[in-house]
Amino acid sequence: MLLFTQINFPAFLYQSAYHLIIFVLCALTSIYYSFSHDQKLSFGINGKFLNYAGIFLMLSVTVFLGLRPVDLVFVDTQLYADMYNIIDEYEEIRWDNNWMWHGIIVFCKSLGFNVNQYFLLIESVYIGSLFFVCLKVSRHNFWLAALFFFSSFSFYSYGVNGLRNGMACHIVLLGILLLANRDKKWLPVGLLLFAFAYTIHKSILLPFICMLASFYIKDVKNAIAIWGISILLSLIIGNAFGDFIQSIGLFEDKLSYFNDVEESYLKGRFSQTGFRFDFLLYSAMPVLMIWYLTIKRNFKDNVYTILANTYLLANSFWILVIRATFSNRFAYLSWFIYPIIIFYPLIRMNIWEKQDRKTALILILYSGFTFFMEFIYYG
Repeated sequence: MLLFTQINFPAFLYQSAYHLIIFVLCALTSIYYSFSHDQKLSFGINGKFLNYAGIFLMLSVTVFLGLRPVDLVFVDTQLYADMYNIIDEYEEIRWDNNWMWHGIIVFCKSLGFNVNQYFLLIESVYIGSLFFVCLKVSRHNFWLAALFFFSSFSFYSYGVNGLRNGMACHIVLLGILLLANRDKKWLPVGLLLFAFAYTIHKSILLPFICMLASFYIKDVKNAIAIWGISILLSLIIGNAFGDFIQSIGLFEDKLSYFNDVEESYLKGRFSQTGFRFDFLLYSAMPVLMIWYLTIKRNFKDNVYTILANTYLLANSFWILVIRATFSNRFAYLSWFIYPIIIFYPLIRMNIWEKQDRKTALILILYSGFTFFMEFIYYG
């Protein structure tokens, strides 16, 4: 099959090109909404053009990331490619804990996919899950929801590097949304998505447990209190909790990150140990949004409550193991919910007068943070 081959674009420019294009789209969108005197977003009266544009953007990003060159600049892309290339097309599925991931590889091999087509399939699930999330949240603000996902700090990294984790978490996000709606007809689908994601990456057990707990911790104040207490505990007990988790073998997909890593292409970004105040500050932004909406303004939305509590509880776990090497991998088990925590109320709740303008400001600040981190802080 030669229909899909890698894009002939310099690998070392890929990341910068992606972030620059997405930031420009966010800036133009912010300018568009900053001139609005209406409540187009919260009342869902945007035109069809932006919805079609959002779908086209999702397809474009899927192709751009899925058909990337196989190069060490994408870190684990090379490892995944090597793993794919050494597996025989007639190999049987290994029925181990991550059998679905191995099954996907065997399936692609049996169809004669090259490595780029294999990556394109993974990217299709990674972004396709978000397509259904956006549809479930709002069919009328597809473009804006897509931009919040694509401009998030972790999206690119888990689209080209942490493939297995990113794919599983986005499937879980759709599962959380289906279960949070408490619609009985979608209950089996939501549980099936969790089971599917678990056979790809076992670490999604954490957000699943946090989601279940969210149905019982109905008051968001309690979840915020747990988040605050986790900061104090982490400062007091150090890495004792992380050592305990390692000793009992929980989340073994992640346990290697508790150990020192001497060589890594990401060492300059994420391998620093110690209490990560920079990560904590980033994680606090959704907490501020949750506090403002649910406590300060007393907005009631059952779906948002489940999403908020799941984020708060999962992020609390990360804070307790914040000193682990590559602790961003643990943080992602809450960060994948980050974008929807921000944009869900903007397009589902009538929060402010001239909300379109407020949303424009939030979008430019949100995408501007990722732009700053990419081109200035790490650049």
